[in-house]
Amino acid sequence: MYRCLREGLLPKIYPAKSILEIGRHRIKEALRSGDLIKNEIALIKPLAIRKAVVITGTNFSGYRTTFRNAYVGKRNDTLIFEVNYKNQLARPTAAKIVQKMGDVRSEVHVLFMRHAPYTFKVEKPLTDPASLTCSAEVISETGLFRYDSTTQRYDVGLFDDSYKPVSEYPVPEANNVELDIKCDWKVGNSVYPTPLPEGLTIDSLSVEFLNGFMEYEDKLYKDPAVNNTVRIRARIVNKTGRTIKVEHWGLPLTAVYEDDLHVSQVDVAVNFPRRTIYNGASYSYYLDVNLPDWCYGKVAVAHAMNIYKNGLYCYGGGPLFCFEVFRLRLP
Repeated sequence: MYRCLREGLLPKIYPAKSILEIGRHRIKEALRSGDLIKNEIALIKPLAIRKAVVITGTNFSGYRTTFRNAYVGKRNDTLIFEVNYKNQLARPTAAKIVQKMGDVRSEVHVLFMRHAPYTFKVEKPLTDPASLTCSAEVISETGLFRYDSTTQRYDVGLFDDSYKPVSEYPVPEANNVELDIKCDWKVGNSVYPTPLPEGLTIDSLSVEFLNGFMEYEDKLYKDPAVNNTVRIRARIVNKTGRTIKVEHWGLPLTAVYEDDLHVSQVDVAVNFPRRTIYNGASYSYYLDVNLPDWCYGKVAVAHAMNIYKNGLYCYGGGPLFCFEVFRLRLP
């Protein structure tokens, strides 16, 4: 990270979603809202006497929560599309039911008793975000009469807590490096490099997930529809016996891939004016950083500073923040 910064290899960017990108997500959210409304309307219909068997209701389940007009679950959750039927006749009636959910199709032959209800369901594992077309049809055993049918669409997202796969390497807008040995990755805040000059302290390190994150089961997920902003905080304490001057060097932002060997990194543009800190004084500050879409999983943010004592260079480095954030993937 610091070698690439020193050699000027890190592209300097300000990672913020454009109005066009945010607009596209708003349009998708509105379309998903339209699907919810259409699903309700699909069941509002008169019960015709000529229909021997009718669909009286549907239910979609197996997801964890709803967010931005999408049903959201975790990988390998079982999604269920359940449909309720009823025989409208005062005599037993035989019928065939065909239900579909995406690429899953199931059928069953049912002998309905007089005015009897029946419930049938299809199941599908959740693997990727999708707009699932779900349909149900009930027809006569001979196939000559189509008693009733309905078609609905359910937009399903995914809490994806997997680390960044090597298949996404390299990132076009970043500096991409394959390490010689695996990095010793762990979540936490520290100062790098060490040791610091005598009397110089950098402490009170913290990370605040300021905007665009959703917490679920003790993990943070990036909301793709907005900027994902983290706020890093630190304090510089000067007890060197001399006045020091602090200037910004760079803010490397790094994504570490699942194999701990590949990394993609950039230098984030931030505003950090040069500071003079007198002996015995301290300076507390924070910086806001937007995470690009490609930056998820194992993430590191370093604030590199050049520090001078009595005009002489004495230290280059600063706080290092390592944390994990994952993707909320929406269709």
